[in-house]
Amino acid sequence: MRRITIKSRLYATAIGIFIILIAIGLIANYYIHNALANFDSMALIKDVNYSELQLRKLEKDFINLETKNPDFYKNQRSKYQDGFAKLIEGVDSTLNILKTERIIEENELNLELTKLQNLFDAYHKKFSSLTEIILDKGFKDYGLIGQMRDKIHAVEELTEQYPSHPGFKVSMLMLRRNEKDYLLRKDLKYLDKFSNNLEIFKNQISTSGIQGKEQFTELLNEYYVLFEQVIQRDVKIGLTEEMGLIHALNKSSKEIENNISSIQQTISEKARAEVNQAISSLFVVSIILTIVIISILFSVTRRILNSIKRLRKFILRLGHGELPDNLVIKKDDEIGDMIKSINSLLENLRNTRQFALEVGKGNLKEKINVFGNKGDLGGALVEMRQQLLKLAEERAKNEEEDRRRNWVNEGVARFSDIMRNHDTNLQQMGYQVLSELISYIDANQGALFVIQNDNQKEAYLEKIAAVAYGRQKIAGEKEEIGKSIVGRVVFEKKPILMTKIPNDYIKITSGLGYATPRTLFIAPIIKDEEALGAIELATFNEIPEYIQDFIARVCDNLGTTISAIKINDRTQKLLHQAQEQADEIASQEEELRQNMEEMQATQEEANRREESLRQELAAFHNTCAAIETDLQGNITKTNDLAQIMLKITEAHLKDQMLTSFVPDEKDKNRVNNMLRTTLSSLQSQAYAVLYIHGKNHPVHMTCAAVKSDDALQKVVILLHKASSQDLSNSENPEDHAFDPTNIQSYN
Repeated sequence: MRRITIKSRLYATAIGIFIILIAIGLIANYYIHNALANFDSMALIKDVNYSELQLRKLEKDFINLETKNPDFYKNQRSKYQDGFAKLIEGVDSTLNILKTERIIEENELNLELTKLQNLFDAYHKKFSSLTEIILDKGFKDYGLIGQMRDKIHAVEELTEQYPSHPGFKVSMLMLRRNEKDYLLRKDLKYLDKFSNNLEIFKNQISTSGIQGKEQFTELLNEYYVLFEQVIQRDVKIGLTEEMGLIHALNKSSKEIENNISSIQQTISEKARAEVNQAISSLFVVSIILTIVIISILFSVTRRILNSIKRLRKFILRLGHGELPDNLVIKKDDEIGDMIKSINSLLENLRNTRQFALEVGKGNLKEKINVFGNKGDLGGALVEMRQQLLKLAEERAKNEEEDRRRNWVNEGVARFSDIMRNHDTNLQQMGYQVLSELISYIDANQGALFVIQNDNQKEAYLEKIAAVAYGRQKIAGEKEEIGKSIVGRVVFEKKPILMTKIPNDYIKITSGLGYATPRTLFIAPIIKDEEALGAIELATFNEIPEYIQDFIARVCDNLGTTISAIKINDRTQKLLHQAQEQADEIASQEEELRQNMEEMQATQEEANRREESLRQELAAFHNTCAAIETDLQGNITKTNDLAQIMLKITEAHLKDQMLTSFVPDEKDKNRVNNMLRTTLSSLQSQAYAVLYIHGKNHPVHMTCAAVKSDDALQKVVILLHKASSQDLSNSENPEDHAFDPTNIQSYN
């Protein structure tokens, strides 16, 4: 027997519903298509109605605006005319389309549409006639009105030729007034007034006795004829809304509107009737087809729901945590497949429960068989067991790390106390630390080595403590740094862990015999990158890494303590040496005090001599003209006598080269030689002629260098006035120089 699944039933139901819906859709489409066609027809007739309103607007705008636009009369064409013609074309095209619509043909509205087309054509012709008459009538300088203006202007020019007849001008102005009043008010009574005033004007001309009466009269007659023609055009156009072409246009527009309204009402009523019919038909068909669909769905769902209710009760029991017996499969369909899957799920849940019970007992290695240990749940349970095993291992590892950390911290604190309590004696402290360390790490024996002798070249390692099985052994052995294993550790400043120890290196002896240790660990003692010694430990056990780190930390603290003990020892030695040196310094201070007294007496004598020299120099400054220069010969200062002698102020000489005031080359060479000689032998003299402010000043110059703290500071030049006769009487001008011999020693 062929298997009938829920899927096939649902497919069959869906196909039946689909066919029914297609039938509904086709019926609805038919009615909707007709309704949309009717709406399209209504939209077209609305377009025609809207076009008629636009035509009316163009007509009004043309009459109100364009008739007063000079460009219209000049170009003989208007945008309103073009727009009117274009709209008429559009209306005609729309009406032709409407004639092909189904609703027009069914309701025999073609004659109405033809009549409407004729009305639009008549409306267009009347509008065209109106535009032609308005163009003929004209405005301002164009058409009949333009000709009227030309005639009245000619009349006005003639009246200007007869100033002795002011009545002419008055009559002419009355005619103009009648013309303007008519053009503004469109009232025919102004034609009668115009005629009367024209007769009066003619009588005035005929009785005036002027020449050219015929020309005057002819112009007035022509003016009157043109005025009558303008009025005739206005009558055709329409003096009021109820007259002429304007009335005809309004009437045509009204007929068009009535015709459009009639057609529109007919189409609207027909469209509404068809829509109502479509709604009624669709409603009836929908009710019938809905009943059919509900019947089909009820039959299909009743079969499915019965099976689902049975599954629901079973799944609710599962949801409450129960594991009931397996369900019986009654039908070979999707529901049957679901029951098979639920039975399989139930079996795997029982396996999961058993696994949870075993995990609760702590049996993490229990085998799991949930969904073949695959999928989300099976894989998750396997992963959970692995994670639980991993967590157990990590917890054990963390506990072991905490135990080791606490062991290390307690040990560091313990050995810090030992070092603090024995920080005065190196050997005693070393023994206590070594003995306690061997016991604490469960080693068998060990030794503590310390570098002795501060001279780096002669330094050596001394074993200051040795312990085996808790007993102190003989110490005092010495080893060279870098030779033995311990020496190499100290030299390299790195620990060594040996697990393969040579048989002849070390033996651990007891009352029952001796044996080679299994592990040897040597750690350097370092303080501030300086090796101070090493600890050597031997044991039958392994030394794990955390114990090695602990020994390294103990060695760091031990290095600080050893360094402090050595510093204390050195300090005591230095204090002893300082005491001996203090006694020696005391005797030297007494000898120094006596020397100081002698030096003080010598200094006082030097001060008196210096003061005497200062007074001598001041006397020279007060009695001699003097100039001071720096070592390069730049003038830095002049005294009052020098300024008087040279008749110049200090400001004009300051910061100037002395040689810049010596124009003669020989004199300039003598001055330069004098300055160089002064810097080398402290004094010199020369003769030169100074040229200042356009005058020559022959002078003898005696030059002396001034020292301070054994360094040359400045040059003092004493000036002594000389005459040309003095120079000619002496071959050597320096013979007349002033000689202050004491200046050279001024400090």
